[in-house]
Amino acid sequence: MREYRYNVFTLIHKGLRGLLYNTAMRIQQSDLSRVEEGSAAIQQIEVVVLLFEKHAENEDKFLLAAVVQHDTDIASNFRSGHEHDLRLAEILRTGIDAWKRAGDDGRRSAAARNIFYAFNDFTAFNLSHMNKEEKLLNKILWQHYRDDEIRLFEQAMTRNTPADLLLVNAKWMIRSVNDRELIEWLTDTRQRTSPDLFQALVNIAKSELSPKRWQFIAGNAGVG
Repeated sequence: MREYRYNVFTLIHKGLRGLLYNTAMRIQQSDLSRVEEGSAAIQQIEVVVLLFEKHAENEDKFLLAAVVQHDTDIASNFRSGHEHDLRLAEILRTGIDAWKRAGDDGRRSAAARNIFYAFNDFTAFNLSHMNKEEKLLNKILWQHYRDDEIRLFEQAMTRNTPADLLLVNAKWMIRSVNDRELIEWLTDTRQRTSPDLFQALVNIAKSELSPKRWQFIAGNAGVG
């Protein structure tokens, strides 16, 4: 039987994937030539960029710093991937700036087409990149670090994330994970975070989940 190992990427990557999928659909359903309708989609794209940039920074600072001690080539490859991701994000920002400066629907529509294709490129790269991280980086982490050490890396990443971004991350993670993962996350988080932050996370879960599902989650996680 294969030994279960802690996957530091599971929750955060599921949340980020969920955000990407939702944003892609929102872009497709929005008429970005119109300021009123397009603004909400544009704001969500900006959130995507911020969350992915912070996530890459955390991975560089804590996970790749651990990996590089055992495989410099792999660590370098993933750092290069993060640099490429920053370039894709900058293309998105350039498109967003053009959209905001557009003085009429025609110019906004042209900027929107560029944003649409840039976001697709951003999404395609990050979906592939996250798969590679889970397959390759986990292999190295599991070979050289215990689960409790990997959890310490995760806790350091959490502490390095501003509270506002942490709560947005939590919302998308809660929307994107299964019941077992959510129960384990709440059980673990209650033990290692402040009461105020934990209550904020519980409040998000209550608002995002159906009453029936929340009752099941709360009961199994021992949350009042």
